[in-house]
Amino acid sequence: SCYRCVFGDITGGDPSMSCSQAGVIGFVPGVLGCLEANEAIKSILGIGELITNKIMYVDLLRNNFDFIEVYRDNNCIACGDNAKDLVEIFNYEEENVCD
Repeated sequence: SCYRCVFGDITGGDPSMSCSQAGVIGFVPGVLGCLEANEAIKSILGIGELITNKIMYVDLLRNNFDFIEVYRDNNCIACGDNAKDLVEIFNYEEENVCD
């Protein structure tokens, strides 16, 4: 499954606030980046259990880590049976949102 399987079409509508608008506590991207790097190392070495088809929900206010199981949508435009090249379909604009 992919992001679009879970959240659907993300084009149009009101965009979510950017990092600079909502604010990000400085260490959070580093902590989550370490977890992602650990997953990559486990995958490359073929060891451990990977976080596959799950969204990790992190609540640092309560120090809770939960996992939500997600499933592939066969009709998903990004990874479904008839997936499209999304870069060619959508006119994405690059924006630096985490200055």
